[in-house]
Amino acid sequence: MGPCGSGRTARSGTGFRCPDTEIRCQFVWAAGVRAACPRGPLAEIRGFYRNYHSIRWIGSTLVIRLRATPTADEVTASNDEFGGLALSGGTATCGPTPAERADDDHLDLARIVIEFDFTRYGRLRALIDALNRLGSAPTELSLPPGHGAHL
Repeated sequence: MGPCGSGRTARSGTGFRCPDTEIRCQFVWAAGVRAACPRGPLAEIRGFYRNYHSIRWIGSTLVIRLRATPTADEVTASNDEFGGLALSGGTATCGPTPAERADDDHLDLARIVIEFDFTRYGRLRALIDALNRLGSAPTELSLPPGHGAHL
C-alpha cells in the first residue's frame, strides 16, 4: 500500500500523487508528517496554522505571530504552563516590534513575545500547539502562510 493508503499510489517526482484524491503529498512528506491518508497530514498542517502564523527572532526575543490576540486569561494560563521557556518574565502580548515595522513584516497580526531560553527549544512546538488550541483562536483551519490553495 502506498503512503496515502489508497493501494494505488504512484510515485511522482520526489513526492506522491494520490489517485483517488488528486492531492499531492510531496509537501506533507517533506514536512515529516506521516499518516495513512492525506486528509490526516493536511489536517495536521492546517491545524498547526489555525492560530500560529510565523515567528521572528530579534536577539533572544521570540516574537510569535498569531491570527487572533489571546485574552489576558489565556496569556496568564500560557505563562503558568510555559513560563519555563522564558529567560525572565514570561509571555506577553505586544504590537509589532520596531524591527518588524521597519520591514513592514505582517503588521496586521497579533503577537506574543518571550525572552526565549534556547536550552528549552524542544518545548516550542508544545507552546505553538497550545496557542492553536486557545479559545480565542480562529475556529477554521488554515494553510501555511504563502501557500494559498496549493495543498
